[in-house]
Amino acid sequence: MTWAALFCMALGLQWRGGAQGSDLGGDPDEAAHAVTSLMVRDYLFQAPGQHPLRFAEKYYDRLPRVALGHYPPGFYGLAGLWLGFKPTQGALLMLQAVLLAALGTATARVGAKLVVPWVAVGAGLLVILAPPIQQLVLLVMSDLFLALACLVATWAMAAYLERPSKRLALGFGFVAALAILIKGSGLMLAWCLLWRLPFQASGGWCSGPRCGWPHCRSWFLRCRGSSFLTSSRRKA
Repeated sequence: MTWAALFCMALGLQWRGGAQGSDLGGDPDEAAHAVTSLMVRDYLFQAPGQHPLRFAEKYYDRLPRVALGHYPPGFYGLAGLWLGFKPTQGALLMLQAVLLAALGTATARVGAKLVVPWVAVGAGLLVILAPPIQQLVLLVMSDLFLALACLVATWAMAAYLERPSKRLALGFGFVAALAILIKGSGLMLAWCLLWRLPFQASGGWCSGPRCGWPHCRSWFLRCRGSSFLTSSRRKA
């Protein structure tokens, strides 16, 4: 119920802001995100057997706005699959509304563990009504997906600190790695790894194989390395 209401609000914000009639020029990177998402969609549904790099080069010759390599592939993978239903600008904007509703719902769910439900729902509404968020929902950008991944990863880390378990450690590692593969700013979650130092020094940190922390750290570092290598090859 909360997600449906927030989704309708997100669509209302797009309608009020005239997003459907935009020319994908609201941000310097918006057109590149849209073209790259469409390229991934075309590869997945029209040329799955071709060499991905050769396909991307040919696509770039026709539409020189491909940003894959300059940005990590996480958002484009999601958007490419989403465009499989309907490859239009409207579909990409609807994805932004879905992500914003998910962000508001996740905020309310996390808040419900700390405060009374109606205050938690109010927090979700405040997220959606924040001016920078209202601007983002009008654009085809990866920031809403990144914010959602960072929120879920932070919640997993907080839950892990409260009650260490392999499931929560792996959950944090997976979602934090996903955040890095969405946008390089996801590397901010590396600060969560620094929590290991004071907890380990005080003897309160779970560091054995059962806690899952080595696997979490491996997920995080491998995906960071993959993102770095992809960007380096693109620049070369």
